[in-house]
Amino acid sequence: MNPRERFIAALERRPFTGRVPHFERVLFLTREAFGKVHPSHRN
Repeated sequence: MNPRERFIAALERRPFTGRVPHFERVLFLTREAFGKVHPSHRN
């Protein structure tokens, strides 16, 4: 299973072998839900 297939399997909550894939992204909606402003949106 290549990294792309492993990532898709993790998103679909299917079992797979090997390391758990991870990714990072800026969660503007989550910050907005908590009433916080992202530093890039302060102006």
